[in-house]
Order: sequence, then C-alpha cells, then structure tokens
Amino acid sequence: MAIKIADKFDVLTSAPVDSRMVVPDYQSMIDIVDEVRYEGMIVYVEDMQQRYEYINNTFNEIIPAIYNDVDYTLTDQAVTAITNTITTDDVPEGDTNLYFTDTSFINMLARTDYIYTAYSVLPNDDDTENHSITTNFQLMQIEADVPCRVRIYATENGRSNDLTRAFGVAPDPGDALMFDFEITNINTVYNIGPSVMIFSEIDGPTSQIYTTTTNLDVTQSDITVKLTYVNFGKIQIPN
Repeated sequence: MAIKIADKFDVLTSAPVDSRMVVPDYQSMIDIVDEVRYEGMIVYVEDMQQRYEYINNTFNEIIPAIYNDVDYTLTDQAVTAITNTITTDDVPEGDTNLYFTDTSFINMLARTDYIYTAYSVLPNDDDTENHSITTNFQLMQIEADVPCRVRIYATENGRSNDLTRAFGVAPDPGDALMFDFEITNINTVYNIGPSVMIFSEIDGPTSQIYTTTTNLDVTQSDITVKLTYVNFGKIQIPN
C-alpha cells in the first residue's frame, strides 16, 4: 500500500502547499482575524473533520474528492496530509510559504508574534513584567520601537537577582537568564542567531516567562517589544 501511494505522488501532490491552519471548531475559524486571512487559504476544522477554503471573503466547504485504486482509497484530505508531510520542508520560507497561528488554536511549529508594552519607562530604568506565552519556545526574532535592552528569565527570583547586572557582564548561572539583547535600531527586525530556547521553570499552563525591559532612550517612553517565536511547549494561561 505504501508503495502504491508513493507511485501516485506525481499525480496527487501536484498542487503547491503554501500554508496550513488547524482550528478546533467552526467558530474559531470564523474568528480568524482579517490580518491572517488571505485568498485561497485552507483551514481544517477538527471537530467537524472538514476543510474550508477562503475565497471571496467567505470560508467555503471543500467537498472531498475520492481517489480509487485496486487496493486502497484516498480522500482529498488524506492526499493533502501526505502532501504537507512530504513537501513542506522543500518549500522555501517566504511569501509562498507562510505559516499563521494563534494561541487559541494551539498550532505547534508555526511562527507566532508575541507583543507587549512597557509603559512610562524612565531613561535607564527597568520595567519588569510576567508573561503568559508558552512553557518552551524558540526565539527567532525581536523588534522594538524604542532603544532598549530586553532580558528573559525562567524564574522571577532569577530576574530580581540579575536586575543590576550591566550588559556584557557574565550572568550568574543560577539566575536562569535565557536571553539578553540590546536594541539600538528601532523598528528593525533583529534575527537571533543562533536562535535561543526559552523555557519556564515549571512545565505547566499556569507558569510564566519573566522579562526586564530597560529604556536606553534619553526620554521617558512606552516601549513596545515584539518577539517572534516557534512554540514547543504548552500554552500558558494568564493568571
């Protein structure tokens, strides 16, 4: 059977794969924001076990097509699943290979943006915040609209102990510092290379990630930071 399916790849997988999105129910699909929607996107609704295509501002149900052979039958959904598995890694990242997700969809292995704002931070002062993101994630990119220093920790105590440490000075290994980065060019996407793995001390949905944001500008500012990451853990629930 596996050999027969492989023999059919040139016929069944001819359409390019440019995106994937899985949502738990129909309402979650309807709630997908306009910034994420695009013409031709495919959404799979788990509780209905049905695929929809976004055409002319409407999600239209895709009627399964059946492929028959002597020993097996494949639905269009099965063909798409095989195609995604086989071809996704060969499609270059870019405009034709975009991945979207939202925390409510718990869609793993998709790039996601997390945005937070530190308000009214004085020059050279620190803003400390607790965030509900995910228990383990790989940080890919960072961006901010004000010159700043961003630090991320696995524990709240580690953040407190590390607060006065100058940039460039080696941290105490016990302070669970995951990331320390200075942003000098505002509204510029910095690629983190090598990208770093961020994790919380507790592997559970009630855990948090801890940050310190330092204002490197000469005036008091609201600082908005965007973290682009790939989720490898459990979604954290805000306390």
